[in-house]
Amino acid sequence: AGGCEAALQQHEVLLAADIVNGDGLSEQVERMVRLHLAPRGLFLMVAPRPFHRHRVDELRGLLLASDTLQTAIAPVPEWLSAGIEEAADIKHELYVVQRRTPCEMERFKRPSRNEETTSL
Repeated sequence: AGGCEAALQQHEVLLAADIVNGDGLSEQVERMVRLHLAPRGLFLMVAPRPFHRHRVDELRGLLLASDTLQTAIAPVPEWLSAGIEEAADIKHELYVVQRRTPCEMERFKRPSRNEETTSL
């Protein structure tokens, strides 16, 4: 991308917690991660599981489907939620997202819809 997007500052680490709760926010968060996360940088986010919060499932899908981002999602460990009142009723997940370098993106490029995949 050129112009304004090329001049945006990128960061090695981005942190977020419970930031998706309305229409359009999933797309906005995913776009900001792509624009502001440096290659090999980490985006760490804690969010309620999708059935506990409106629209988290959309962000989850966008991150997992991205060709430029590698995403792992795990339950938040109990020690991390100790003392948080809502943790008894609302389970959270930890998202660890790493931006791939241009070389990695080429290696992990997903086949287009017109290409057939073959089993290894």
